[in-house]
Amino acid sequence: MWDMVTEEVGYNRLDELSMTGAWREMISQGAGSARISSKSSNAKAEAETIVMRLIRRATPVELAIQGEIIGQQLTLEETSAGKVLITGQRDRDDSARDVKKLVRKKNFLSKLGCVIQ
Repeated sequence: MWDMVTEEVGYNRLDELSMTGAWREMISQGAGSARISSKSSNAKAEAETIVMRLIRRATPVELAIQGEIIGQQLTLEETSAGKVLITGQRDRDDSARDVKKLVRKKNFLSKLGCVIQ
């Protein structure tokens, strides 16, 4: 929103943000800021330059599941994520079975003339 304030106000606000709250934390960890004017004929190129700079600085990240499958040679089911998924699937299946049992029981009791609400 640089186009909506004077340059002095913009830089004062940037300094204020950089010294407080979330921005201070992000900057302490290596984040930065860049000024792009939406009215600039080069706005798109400026944004692309920033994105390319970020891509070049990016550090590859290995997910735990990658380390478990590749490094430890575990199957998907043996990984931490796989175990959570399997447990969730079992819980869902158990719940579905419980619901079916209750429906059968309700239908049986209804045939006997019992009113169930």
